[in-house]
Amino acid sequence: MSFLACAAAIKARWATYWTHTSTAYDNSVFTPGINASWVRLTVRSGNAMQVTLGPQSRDRHTGVVIAQIFVPFLQGEDRARWLEDRASTIFRKVNIPVSGGEIVFSVPYPVEAELSGDDWFQMNVNCPYRFDILS
Repeated sequence: MSFLACAAAIKARWATYWTHTSTAYDNSVFTPGINASWVRLTVRSGNAMQVTLGPQSRDRHTGVVIAQIFVPFLQGEDRARWLEDRASTIFRKVNIPVSGGEIVFSVPYPVEAELSGDDWFQMNVNCPYRFDILS
């Protein structure tokens, strides 16, 4: 499995199951709607370690998917929490099959955020994952 395949599989799962708001992706053009909640989805690589020995060793890579949830300022946090719950269920303890292996998610957790600029209240959901590469 490659880093590209990993990110593509994660984004495909998100696109299949997320129907609640529009989504922004890193390094892509996006303009949020006026007074409409939206989410930025980011796939971040983390640590790596060799987990087996031998001529074809296994390297384990970790990362985190971050769903940054934005709701209009001064509309309370209930909508953000509701979206937070929905985002968490997409990746909670899910295995995504990918050619050459699978992406294994553990338990998502919320990260309290705050105002993001003058117009948005922000909450994040971090979804840790791992995958292996044979080398």
